[in-house]
Amino acid sequence: MRRASLSNPLVVGEECHAIESLKEPWRRTRVSAWPIVGCFVIVGLLLALSMASFAGILFTPRVEGSVIEALTGNGLGAVFCVILAVLSTAIYGLIAKSEGALDDVFS
Repeated sequence: MRRASLSNPLVVGEECHAIESLKEPWRRTRVSAWPIVGCFVIVGLLLALSMASFAGILFTPRVEGSVIEALTGNGLGAVFCVILAVLSTAIYGLIAKSEGALDDVFS
């Protein structure tokens, strides 16, 4: 699930190896799994609704297969990925070890 999305921040923040970075989020988020999933669901729904409303306004006279449609869809998808990556990093910041694991990364 979304708990595995914390593997990238673990690789950057704590220099975990690949296999370890996939196992560690499950151990650390065992207690808070449902709030994390709920957070991703809420953010995902908000992003999906905003993307759908933006696409509905932009493409009222529907022209399928146009370059503008493709560029806008890809651009909105990229924004969606960036927001989810930021959310993963924020959740990692909340569950990171208290010894200042992010100080070196974000200084």
